[in-house]
Amino acid sequence: MVKRAVVYGAGKLVRCFISQILHASGYEIVFLELGKDLVRMLNEAKRYPVRLVTNDETKEFYIDNFRAEDSSQPGIAAKEMLEADLMVTSVGARNLQYIAQPIAEGIKARIDAGKAPLNIILAENLNDSGHYMREQVCKYLDEATIEKLDANVGFIEASIGRMVPELAKGEADDPLLVRGEPYEILQIDGAAVVGKKPELVNTLFCDPIEPYIQRKLFVHNMCHCACAYLAAGKYEFIHEAMCDPAIRYLIEQAGLVGVRSIAAEEKMSYDSLLDFLTKLQYRFSNVNLRDTVARVGADPMRKLGNDDRITGLYRLAKKHDIDVSFLMPVYAAALCYRSEADKASVQVNDDYKASGVKETLKKYSGIDFSDEEIKQIETHIANLQKGDFDELIRLAESARAKNTETT
Repeated sequence: MVKRAVVYGAGKLVRCFISQILHASGYEIVFLELGKDLVRMLNEAKRYPVRLVTNDETKEFYIDNFRAEDSSQPGIAAKEMLEADLMVTSVGARNLQYIAQPIAEGIKARIDAGKAPLNIILAENLNDSGHYMREQVCKYLDEATIEKLDANVGFIEASIGRMVPELAKGEADDPLLVRGEPYEILQIDGAAVVGKKPELVNTLFCDPIEPYIQRKLFVHNMCHCACAYLAAGKYEFIHEAMCDPAIRYLIEQAGLVGVRSIAAEEKMSYDSLLDFLTKLQYRFSNVNLRDTVARVGADPMRKLGNDDRITGLYRLAKKHDIDVSFLMPVYAAALCYRSEADKASVQVNDDYKASGVKETLKKYSGIDFSDEEIKQIETHIANLQKGDFDELIRLAESARAKNTETT
C-alpha cells in the first residue's frame, strides 16, 4: 500500500530536506503550493535535483514520486488530506494563520469520514508551533469537532537543522535545483504524536522537544544571525566571516551563553550542547554552501523579537543568572545592520538613528535594558563603526569579568 504525505509548501527547504526524508521513507509526496509557476515546473519535470555540499565534496541526487497541486484551489487541501498518511507544513511561521482554515476543513472531513488519526509535522521556525497551530485551526472548527481534535490530530513541533541558502543567479541550469548542507537529522515532538508513529528515516522522536527547539533557536539561529550582523559591510558570505578570528570568537562566546542557559534548564547536557556549538562553527565555515550575509541577516525586526533568537536567549539567560555580556555586541550589530533590499533592516536602523538604542530595543524586543547594558551596546556600536573588533571583545570580556565577580 502506497504511503502518502501531503506537504503544504514547496519551497527550497522542503525540496532540499523534508522531501529527502519523505522520499527515503517511501512516501508519495503531494505538494500544496501557492506559486503557480513552481507547481507547473514540478509537474512537468516529475523530478528535481538536490545538491548537498561540504568543503570537500558535492553529492547530487534526484527526488521523484511526487505531484504538485495549486493550493489556491477551493477544497484542494481537504481533498488531499482525506487520503493522507502524514502531513507537513513549511510555509513560514507568519503564513501558518493563512493555511489554518483549509487544514481545518481537511481535519473535519477526516473526522467525519472516520479516518485514522493524522499527524501534522510543523517544519517552521516557530517556538511552540504545535500549540500555536492548534489554536489557529480551532478558529475554523465547530465545538463537536474540537472535542474530537486531540484524539485525531497531532500538531508536531519540529527542529529543522539543515541550512539551505539561495542559489546565486546563473548558478544552475535547472530552475528546480536546491543546494544545501548534508545535515540530515529531523527532530520532532514525540509526545505530540497521535495514533500510529510515522515511519520516517533520520528522524528523532524527542520527548521533551523543548531543548532541541531551544538549541536550534538560541544556539544555531542566534549564532547564525550574529555572524551576519557582525560581518555586514565587511564580508559577503558567512564562510568568509568565519575565517575572521575576531568574529568567530564573538560568535563562539555568544553561543556559549546559549549553551549555558539551555543546560541550566536541565533537559540537555552541557557537553552535548558544547559539542553542537563546536560542530556548528564548522558547518558555518562551509565554503561551498555560499550562504550570504544578506540572507542570514534578513529581517532583524523579527529576529530581535521577544521570543526569537537573540532576545529569547537573553530572557532565558537572565532567568538562570547567566552573564549576557557577549550578547551586547550582537544587539549592537543588529541595530547597525542595514540592507536597502531588506525593508525590515532599514526600518530598525532608521528607528535606532532617530530614537536611540534604548527606545529602539524596547520597541522591538520588549525589554527595558539596564542603563549599564545600554551603555555597553552604545560603546559596541561606536567600535563597530570604527571596525575595532578587538575593542568589542575587550569590552565584553571586561563586563563579563565584572559581572562574574559580583555574583
